[in-house]
Amino acid sequence: MSIAARRDVFDPANVKAFAEKMGVPERLKMMCLMTYADIKAVNPEAMTAWKADNLWQLYIAAANYLNRSADERVHADDNDAALAHLRSLAPVAGKKIQNFLEGLPQRYLRMHPVSDVLAHVEMATQLGRDPVQLSLKQVRHWYELTLITSDRPFLFASVSGALAAWGMNIVKANAFSNGAG
Repeated sequence: MSIAARRDVFDPANVKAFAEKMGVPERLKMMCLMTYADIKAVNPEAMTAWKADNLWQLYIAAANYLNRSADERVHADDNDAALAHLRSLAPVAGKKIQNFLEGLPQRYLRMHPVSDVLAHVEMATQLGRDPVQLSLKQVRHWYELTLITSDRPFLFASVSGALAAWGMNIVKANAFSNGAG
């Protein structure tokens, strides 16, 4: 990040290139903290006010870019590399994948590996038999809950509230809705 901060941090092309390398806001946050700690560890005087400001400006610009990407939606006719990769992995399920991804934010593809996307597609195809699809898996010392169901007003708040009411410590949560709801 210190190398990227040496470029013009106000140039949208530089910000876009850097933000796309980071992919998700969580990785950007970790990279920013690691860069700051690295520079301070080398020499406490190396982190000048100018360097700190450039690092902060790059972080803010990249975070804003990544958060705005939530508005960019996936469409079946996109030539996105991630979409092409998904279609090549499961050519038979290509139509199911396209239907599932249609209208989802681009950020969804950045946040989930192909294996998760394929599992979510399979869960979505099961909605006809059971209107609520759940997956719970242990990841290190926490659990990851995936819920796929038809969208409705206050769904996210209701599920989060129910989990919190049962004493669950919600560390991170994401909600996505595709074109079909």
